Amino acid sequence: MASTSSSESQASFLTSRTSLVAISTFTAGTIAWYTHLYGTLPFIGQVSANSPSEEGLHPTAYPWSHNGWFQTFDHSSIRRGYQVYKEVCAACHSLERIAWRNLVGVSHTASEAKAMAEEVEYPDGPNDQGEMFQRPGKLSDYLPSPYPNEEAARSSNGGALPPDLSLIIKARHGGCDYVYSLLTGYVDPPAGVDIREGLNYNPYFPGGAIAMARVLFDGLVEYNDGTPGTTSQYAKDVVTFLNWASEPEHDERKKIGLQAIILMSSLRAATPTTTSNNGPSKFVTVDNGKFRLGDKPFQYIGTSAYWLQLPQPFRHYHERLSGRGIDLLFLDNDDDMNKTLSEIASRGIKVVRTWAFNDVTEIPPTGVWLRVFHENGTIELNTGENGIIRLDRIVRVAEQVGIYVLFSLTNNWFPRVANKTQPLLSRGLNGQALPRNYLSNDYGGMDTYVKRFRPNVATSDLVHDIFYTDQNIRNAYKSYAEFIVKRYSNATSVIGWEAANDPRCNSTLPASTVCNPQIITKWTADVANTIKEADPNHLVATGDSGFYCVDCDKVYPYTAPPPAPSAAVRRMRREGPLTSKRILAKDSEWKKRNLPSPSLYKRTLSGLTIRGKWNAPKTSSQKRQSNSFGPLFDGSFGVDTEDLLNAPGVDFSSFQLFPDQNTYGPIGTNSVSNFSEIVQQGIDWLVQHASTANSYGKPSILNGFGLVTNVTSNTFAPFNSSIVHESPIGTTQSQQIGAYTTWINTAIDNDIQGIIHYQWGQTNITQSSSIAITQQSGVGSINSTTNTFYSPNDGYAAYDSAIKDTLEAGVKRITARNTSTRKRTSLNEF
Repeated sequence: MASTSSSESQASFLTSRTSLVAISTFTAGTIAWYTHLYGTLPFIGQVSANSPSEEGLHPTAYPWSHNGWFQTFDHSSIRRGYQVYKEVCAACHSLERIAWRNLVGVSHTASEAKAMAEEVEYPDGPNDQGEMFQRPGKLSDYLPSPYPNEEAARSSNGGALPPDLSLIIKARHGGCDYVYSLLTGYVDPPAGVDIREGLNYNPYFPGGAIAMARVLFDGLVEYNDGTPGTTSQYAKDVVTFLNWASEPEHDERKKIGLQAIILMSSLRAATPTTTSNNGPSKFVTVDNGKFRLGDKPFQYIGTSAYWLQLPQPFRHYHERLSGRGIDLLFLDNDDDMNKTLSEIASRGIKVVRTWAFNDVTEIPPTGVWLRVFHENGTIELNTGENGIIRLDRIVRVAEQVGIYVLFSLTNNWFPRVANKTQPLLSRGLNGQALPRNYLSNDYGGMDTYVKRFRPNVATSDLVHDIFYTDQNIRNAYKSYAEFIVKRYSNATSVIGWEAANDPRCNSTLPASTVCNPQIITKWTADVANTIKEADPNHLVATGDSGFYCVDCDKVYPYTAPPPAPSAAVRRMRREGPLTSKRILAKDSEWKKRNLPSPSLYKRTLSGLTIRGKWNAPKTSSQKRQSNSFGPLFDGSFGVDTEDLLNAPGVDFSSFQLFPDQNTYGPIGTNSVSNFSEIVQQGIDWLVQHASTANSYGKPSILNGFGLVTNVTSNTFAPFNSSIVHESPIGTTQSQQIGAYTTWINTAIDNDIQGIIHYQWGQTNITQSSSIAITQQSGVGSINSTTNTFYSPNDGYAAYDSAIKDTLEAGVKRITARNTSTRKRTSLNEF
């Protein structure tokens, strides 16, 4: 019996997934670690493409104290090695990857490193007079280079360029052994070997002739700790220092590796035959039409910051180690990014919505850009610090501060496409022009594709909707979307992806006469499937503004979802798709409330006037398919929010509320008579979308809402315009706060799962590589003498605390609603 039990246990062990994964991981890790440390496996000889004469004399393998599996650097040797570098090597060789602060806790104390840094003068500026100046060094500064540029270095060294030593140990075959042998290997050339003037003989250097003369001699450096000063000691110490410089994480890596091995062994011993339950998902999911994070509901207050990719870190470099195939990314300071997201998170705001694109048609001299659309039809991705790495930083810092990112992958709006020579955007404040990326519609988008993929078509003959129908354009866009979502597919700080911001048949470029809602629905479903295949972890949204096409033909006909399992989820009755009967009832209710005299009411059929001085598209028979309810409900914009929500691969719907740009009233009016009616229209719009979400059994979010006040109306730029307009409403701030409070209350009460304010205003930004981060808030005069910068403002930015307090009150109300037995609370209680 014991034998049978033992056999079964052994078989179970061998077939356990956990065991196989653990063994495979441990084996692969062991091999990788061993080859990393020693360069080759003991049972495989070293293979080289070069002959011995080409490589130079092979160095002796020395017993370095840090080479063992459990050995760390000799930090006393590192300190002495730095002294040798400073007094001998630094005259010719730079160490540009090491900052003064890197020495702290490794070879020097903080006060010692600070004192050494202050001995060096660094250029800075400009100052208030626009002049550069010199200042003492700081811990954050990098060790100075002995030469101002490459030409000066070559001129001082007979045409030879002394290499930077930051990665020299990793960049040279033989590593520590080679560099040590080179430093101690200078001898006279053997008989028959001629070395031309200016070169020196060293058998360890490939070819034997090296421009660098011998630099280490006995007694050259007097060590502060009393260690005898010999050539071999100097070489040993400086090589140890340079090895640390090329691999400062060496000690920590070994420590973590050892801990991982111990932990894996412990886990294997504790669970020999079973796999563990992964527990709740780390990603936001959908359950019965609601968001969940783990085992808790995730209704949230959010904000928008389309410009989030603009603020820069203090220093960045991206180095590919020679011959190792390892990409190292160093972002030394995320000060402004951390400041912005930390302030957002401090208000309890859980989601920030931002752009995951920044398209240009020629590489700008300054600023951020993610892709350039070349005239030959190729699209180049910017993988540099002012490119995709900006999105990396958003994702990473968001995770650090506990916030989630909703990325939109392209934009419907791009007014600049109408005229390539259009001047910079005028804003009318002190005569200042708005630079690229200042407005949300100045990041490229759909019309960038249209114009670049149809280079021989006059702009006046282009139509916007070929973005959805041209297969080459669709493939190019899906390729980018796939790249982005794959890059962050495992990022727990991403909540999801929007296929586009506000997709419509029309944009700055007009719609064709054949564009209809079914075209955009099919495109959205195609993109959603592409995203889901590349990233199964995150949610997909449409990103549309929520316009309806009542009684229109559907690509995905409505089928009632199964009943919710609990009464708490079922509290709203499912009404099904919006119908003309219900629209007429709402119209009648509005007329009774606002138009007591029938003679005052006239139905407008010619197209709704959109605030911001632009009009809805002229409706065609293809778009206005079955009703005359106006663009909000008749599909004139090419949007059917219900059909979009019902598309496979779409996890949740979106809609927007911007009364300064759209009228959300009933079918019989194209104007707003008073502010209270604006607020009521917003309430009706929210309730309608909550009903739609409930009917289709999927969540819905308000992915953008805002009102322009009379204080900021002189900076208001509609989403389809590059020209600043005075807002036709121009509310007071008190009215604005009142409307926001009412709308947030309504959204929370009706289970709108995400309520995203547009947009966050950030002050006290100190660093920027983008001229869109300016020294003005858009509501006051420019102060060019300060180093404080403001995020962009298109009339909606909230810099002061009043709106932020309102958002925070909404957060508290959601928390109380989810944790308290009370069914209703008032936002004004907080």
